[in-house]
Amino acid sequence: MSSFVKVIASIGVCLTFSQCEIPTSGVAPNRIQSTRSGARTAAVDLPDGLDNFSLCYQDLFDQSRLNETDWLYRTDTRFGGQNLKSQVVVANNVLTINYDRNQDAAGNIQYKSGGIISKQTFGYGFYEVKAKLYRATKGLHQSFWTMGLNPKEPSASSPTADPDQYQLVANDLLPAFNTALEIDGFEQNSKDGFLASNHHVYTPFQTSSVNQLTRPNPGTDWFRMGFLWTPTYIKFFYRSETNGQWVAVATKSLTTDGGKWDVYAPQNFWLTALATPEYPTWWDGETRSPASDAAMQVGYFKYYAKIQPGVNLIGNAGFEYSNRADASGNYPIGWIETRNYGFDPERSAVTTNIANTNYGSRYLVHESHPTPYKCTTKQILEYIPFGNYKLTAHVRSSGGQRMAAMRVIQGGVERLINIPASSA
Repeated sequence: MSSFVKVIASIGVCLTFSQCEIPTSGVAPNRIQSTRSGARTAAVDLPDGLDNFSLCYQDLFDQSRLNETDWLYRTDTRFGGQNLKSQVVVANNVLTINYDRNQDAAGNIQYKSGGIISKQTFGYGFYEVKAKLYRATKGLHQSFWTMGLNPKEPSASSPTADPDQYQLVANDLLPAFNTALEIDGFEQNSKDGFLASNHHVYTPFQTSSVNQLTRPNPGTDWFRMGFLWTPTYIKFFYRSETNGQWVAVATKSLTTDGGKWDVYAPQNFWLTALATPEYPTWWDGETRSPASDAAMQVGYFKYYAKIQPGVNLIGNAGFEYSNRADASGNYPIGWIETRNYGFDPERSAVTTNIANTNYGSRYLVHESHPTPYKCTTKQILEYIPFGNYKLTAHVRSSGGQRMAAMRVIQGGVERLINIPASSA
């Protein structure tokens, strides 16, 4: 991390790490992580060149219900369809997102579907799903993708806010603003012939870079789709369950066009099936009466990562990102501002002063002169392989506070470095 932090009162810039390890025996939990040292098991059955990746997270959907420790239900209205918790079922080692159409007492036609969103964020690595898609009629948009959340606090003025999403912000587990980019491993509109993949950045505004390149047609069979996210490119892979071979179907460079696609912050992971009655360009106006068993099915989700020397795993490390979701333009996107135990997130802001930066044009400031306060800005980095990691920062403190420090916490062990007063 290379950026400037000005300190006027009590401050803590905190990073917490959760590292992954493959158990040597027993059934692997969803979160394949541990504070214990030891050998990692290499990933298997991946595309060529990924043999040195380790499995860091998986959900085999082998329980009797969704693991709500790790997943949120998608509950909103999108494209005219209702996304509901009741549409998501886990049984027989399969996640099923049902697609229904019904008529209410007033005669209104309602289309219902849903999805799930990870409560944790994932960064560079290989993402893989096994899926089976609905193809019988048009009207269902099915996808496997990653994008950060910007949850709103529920209130009378924002009745559509999701309280479950916002609770993660209120509990200091997710940033209030974290939509930095989007990677669509696949998208498919039911009854269309092909899968599609895409990449968007949302800073400083939304831009699409892959432009829906088409993929092989999986029909109604089970298939696997994956994407490899690296600091320099995203590569998309497809694997038919019939021939069992991984095929690279597209590569997106992140270093072209002046580096505008090189946007990095760990993002949430999504599995969604959206009913789209108000999006006619996706179904050509066809009457959409889904079959009785209409559903998107997922056999598993897996995430792999590897140690990458010299690669910065901290999202928005230079505090350079901004987007339209952050109306004030000064919120540290991708960073958690602590809200509990007397900490005040309003004392933290990103500002611009080129003379005070050694990278880019923005930097983070904690201040509230002359009022005393507590403020902590942090990131939680999960699912990173065991290894040696180096934390560096460009910081400055005005002095006079009881404590000004940077902290790193891993496995309950804390390392704290005081930030001395300095004018330079």
